[in-house]
Amino acid sequence: MPPAAAGTARSRAKSQMPGFLRDLVDKGTARGQKAAARSYSDTQLQVQLANPNLSGRLTRAVRREAARRAANAPTTADTVNQTAAAVQTEVVNQTGPVNQIESEIHSETASHAEATHTADPLNTATREQLSRRSSVLPDGLRERLDRVTARKQTEKAAKLSDLVLDIHLDNPGLMSGRGLRAAQREAARRELVRAQRMPDAHEAFGVQEASGVRALLPQGAIVDVDTGELDKAHLRQTVDAFIQALPPIPADIAARHPTAARLHDKLVASLRGIGTVAADDTRLRPDEVGLAIRDGFAKASRTATTLARYLDRDRVAGSGDRRDAMSYFLIAGLMTELKRTHLSAASTAVMDRYAEREAANLERVAPGISHGVSGTNVATSTDGSLTYSHSVGSATLSASGGRTMFTDDDRDIDFWNSYSIAVKGGIGGKIKKWAASITGQAAVSGGDVYLEHNDLRRLIKLISNHDANHSWITSAGPKTRKLVHGWENFRAVVSRFLGRNYVQSPGRPYFAADKKLEKGYNNTKTALLAMTLDEHLGAARPGAAFTDIVDAAYPAIGDTLRRRVGGDEPLPPATRRDVPFSAAYPDSIAAYRLMTLGAEGDLGNQTRGGTPLEAGGTFGLIGKADLMQFFLESANAPHQLMDPAYHKDFKSTLDIHRQLDALAIDPPPAELHLYATMRRSLGGADGLESLSDADRNLYGDAASIPAQFHEAIAHPSPEQLERAASQASRLEAMYLNFVEDGAQMLARPDKFMPSAARAQLKSARAEAFARLNEEVWGGAIPRRRRRRIRKSSWPAAMPR
Repeated sequence: MPPAAAGTARSRAKSQMPGFLRDLVDKGTARGQKAAARSYSDTQLQVQLANPNLSGRLTRAVRREAARRAANAPTTADTVNQTAAAVQTEVVNQTGPVNQIESEIHSETASHAEATHTADPLNTATREQLSRRSSVLPDGLRERLDRVTARKQTEKAAKLSDLVLDIHLDNPGLMSGRGLRAAQREAARRELVRAQRMPDAHEAFGVQEASGVRALLPQGAIVDVDTGELDKAHLRQTVDAFIQALPPIPADIAARHPTAARLHDKLVASLRGIGTVAADDTRLRPDEVGLAIRDGFAKASRTATTLARYLDRDRVAGSGDRRDAMSYFLIAGLMTELKRTHLSAASTAVMDRYAEREAANLERVAPGISHGVSGTNVATSTDGSLTYSHSVGSATLSASGGRTMFTDDDRDIDFWNSYSIAVKGGIGGKIKKWAASITGQAAVSGGDVYLEHNDLRRLIKLISNHDANHSWITSAGPKTRKLVHGWENFRAVVSRFLGRNYVQSPGRPYFAADKKLEKGYNNTKTALLAMTLDEHLGAARPGAAFTDIVDAAYPAIGDTLRRRVGGDEPLPPATRRDVPFSAAYPDSIAAYRLMTLGAEGDLGNQTRGGTPLEAGGTFGLIGKADLMQFFLESANAPHQLMDPAYHKDFKSTLDIHRQLDALAIDPPPAELHLYATMRRSLGGADGLESLSDADRNLYGDAASIPAQFHEAIAHPSPEQLERAASQASRLEAMYLNFVEDGAQMLARPDKFMPSAARAQLKSARAEAFARLNEEVWGGAIPRRRRRRIRKSSWPAAMPR
């Protein structure tokens, strides 16, 4: 009888249980025997198979180990040589003739495999066969079950590097069935990613040659500057370029501290997860995709920070200069800026989604409100009071708040946010035979900013932005979003249970505040961190330069404007045109106030006896003071107000110029320095000799026409148009400089930037302010007034 057969017979004789049940029991009771069987060499294993004195557990363990090794027998040398030759031929066909060093590497690899007979390049069919052998369930059912039962194995396989994953696949007998299937699925996914990247690499990406290293760059911008839509293909290309450009962990640190390598693999997995979210066949909505990408970059930032702090430890870095730690600190800052960029990019889809849901909710409660039908309204109020009473008096404190939305007669939808607080109290008693009491009250009631719009969805966006600017919770992280939106759902259920007909739709974008969204539209810090990271890493490193990746995927608005102006292309729309901006309305919580102060008294007496004679008196004093202000949602830009085509009346346009001329006296204020400069450049001869009736009807009398228009009206000529065109070209160049310098000026350093980058940004902001102060304000604004002019002098289209 062969040894294997003898071992099988003895294993059956040692146990009366069915084989399948026996195997299940051995998993818990024969761990020591299985470990001993794995430690045997092939010769020792053959000896143990022929040993009749082994226990039942050890006999079965030896038998299983022998079957496992037989299933994983190495291939022949001829197969190894053919596989190596095929791989080398494929490399030559794809990349051209390999150099002498690559040929030697392939030759040494093939000779080493032939000498050792240990290479086992498992093909796809072999691996699929092994996976089927580890499970008797159908493949589809097995994969669905593994999603629940093999989560740990799937997470572990995703964290493995490509080299370690190949080693695991080459030794399938060392893994369980779940682990083997998880490794195979991860390998198939990565091969799919490689297949999408490798063919036509020069066409799919921009190829850059630097220091002999081939680097792949994204083909275009991730966020379209015209439509604001997300380009998923460009995002996947950008993520792949970031992964390729990550600095590797030094070999000595990876050998002594494997945690560093694990954190590096976790960072790669986080970035790769962003590409998975941005797949073309994703079932997520556009707003969910944007927020998921934001969360992916936030996770990558946290992982890079953890890795940087680990590399900065004394026991890891020793007495070195900690260059590796600084590299990942910079990468963490870069990921943080990209997180902010994608949050701002997702704000449009998030706002649109919420506006649609809330508009449908309001239309359900008040039919016709979305169409401006007069008379429809929705009003909610919440109030509470506290009363204290005593034998001689009482006091009451009450507070209330309400939100009202209604349509007026001109088919506009109005929004009113109101509040009130009141204190009322009184005392009373007897003064000899007279009964006396006095009551006093003090109340303050008011309202928030009064908003009006002819589009319900636009009004909802304005309300959401206003609420977000006053929200106590500012974090946009997934856990915070889940907590806030969960509380909103709970409150909505309770309110409906208590009988309230209208409840604001849950899921409001509480995080879409100006100070958070404006960070993502200003990519100055992104470019600065990428440039600092490239300078820190130097030229000898893998992948493309971070500066090139950022420039291709997140182009600066200044570069886009200069390119389009130079090519006579239309300029992109104003930044965040679909997202409300609080600069368009005064952000005040007390736009309307009504204060009331009053007192009332009462004194009376009734005579005793049968006569109904009475005496009494009452007095009262009430004082009120109120303040009511109404604001427009937005106002047109100054250059539009000064354009005759806006008013379609030269007299109205020239009246605006006269008002500005009266303000721009010598020396003009800083805010009107540029206007005064252009006025002097365009002005001609003062005075009009005579005006015809047609000119007087068109422009008004001579006294009402500003001096800078006299020559153009009295003696029109082509030279005046040429002079105006030259001044327009000057303003065009100044505007482009203003956009770039303004972006640097408004970029604020924060804790996520290393100290060196913060110092560099501070210097750049000082230089940008000096240029702006000289060109736009004539050097009239000292630096200490910089914050005071921040909101008043910046155009609404610029990210603040």
